[in-house]
Amino acid sequence: MRSKIILLIILIGVFAIKVNGKAQNEAVSVQEKIINKEAEDDNFIHAYLLLISEGKPWYSTCGHAAIRLVCPSKSLDYCFTFEMDMQESSYLDVVKRKAKGGFTSVPSTTYIKEYQKEGRGITSYELNLRPKEKQNLWKVLDKECTKGATWTFDITTVNCLSMSLYAINKAVEPAEIKFKKLPRVVYDTLDEWIDYNTYQSPWVRIGIHIILYGVEDKQTRPEDLLTPKMMKAVMPHTIISEENGTYRPFAKNNPQSLTRQIYKNSPCWLTPFKVLMLGIFICALIIIFTCNVFRSVEQPKTIRNIQT
Repeated sequence: MRSKIILLIILIGVFAIKVNGKAQNEAVSVQEKIINKEAEDDNFIHAYLLLISEGKPWYSTCGHAAIRLVCPSKSLDYCFTFEMDMQESSYLDVVKRKAKGGFTSVPSTTYIKEYQKEGRGITSYELNLRPKEKQNLWKVLDKECTKGATWTFDITTVNCLSMSLYAINKAVEPAEIKFKKLPRVVYDTLDEWIDYNTYQSPWVRIGIHIILYGVEDKQTRPEDLLTPKMMKAVMPHTIISEENGTYRPFAKNNPQSLTRQIYKNSPCWLTPFKVLMLGIFICALIIIFTCNVFRSVEQPKTIRNIQT
């Protein structure tokens, strides 16, 4: 009798667990449907491309770019930025073009305040993406952040802007980003491109020339040479091209200024040319001094020889 009672209790427990599990699954299913329905709204996620002006560090001469994703209903607001990992790489790795880089996510308020402290301007462009594409973009960036610094950083092809555009391209596939008009300088030689971007920073110019030494012009596509500094002028001419031949603007409405540009890049008075001239002058003084010393040493010997 006791065994029958125990068996009955077990059966009731199993039935209760199944009923409870089914109810939980139905609740989760309903919740997912609500979230999916909510995500279909164009305002569920807002995606922005941030273009940041140049700053004092040498690596910020061409500016910076990042992607900002905001989900107001879930109180989520993050900036996804592609950076060099200087804990895993050294400046020598940068010169050798072996430095590692990857995406990291930072709360937008923290990210924007940092650039505000540096006096750098941030211009925000809301991207003209469909709800599903914005969800895809968040997934792509989350995945990249999880991977860490696995990319080999390259000034021309793997940088903050090119990787931001790469992530957006992955999100809108099979559509793709296209540029109807590009600056003339991206069609020039790499040397001319370097000089254009670093005309106020002669020491940075020399450094980038060293880093890109041996890289042929044909190894890069014109769009690879876009910099955040150039992208502002290119944004009105940028589109998302669909498979069926139609297209839409890359960005919505007018850009918004998040921080004012205060920092001004003043040309360094000590230019490489002045250092070269100073070096030549010092070498000339050393040669003149050395010649005078030798003359003063040899002259007594000549006198003694005459007296003998």
